[in-house]
Amino acid sequence: MPSKQSIAYHEAGHAVAHVELRVPFKYVTITPDEAAGSLGHVQANDTPAWFDPESNTDWRRHQLYIEDQIVILWAGPAAEAKLKGRNNWRGSRSDMSTAIDLAFYVYGRTDTVEKYVSYLRSLATGFVDARWNWLCIERLAASLLERERIHAREVRKLMRQWIVEACRPGVK
Repeated sequence: MPSKQSIAYHEAGHAVAHVELRVPFKYVTITPDEAAGSLGHVQANDTPAWFDPESNTDWRRHQLYIEDQIVILWAGPAAEAKLKGRNNWRGSRSDMSTAIDLAFYVYGRTDTVEKYVSYLRSLATGFVDARWNWLCIERLAASLLERERIHAREVRKLMRQWIVEACRPGVK
């Protein structure tokens, strides 16, 4: 079982990606949910009404939405891996499975899906490694360890504050 710290970094990775990609969510928590089988989660908003990947309309808009979702899914495991110095894909099976399912909507062929998902996983890793994103992930993880649940509005506010503080020490 992963440590609380690992869970906090994992969920913080998801939440920071949500904010940076401007994908709305309700809250982030490291409180286990036995019914859902999760050790923590980011509660996403409902899927937009326009999103219907089975239709042939607005294919590019669907693709961009799916790509954001997959990067968000991979940002959690990438943050946890950066913390630990190694990957723990077993603890991220649900994230991986959902990412692959979404990728099939864009590219139905298995060999293409693997490459597509691998590419998006690389984007997520780069996203997590970016200086400001990592700073926000570290601080959000620390806040989650103290409070266990933080609403999206407050996550956005804290991220703005942390970046300003990092850019101009002593300014609040």
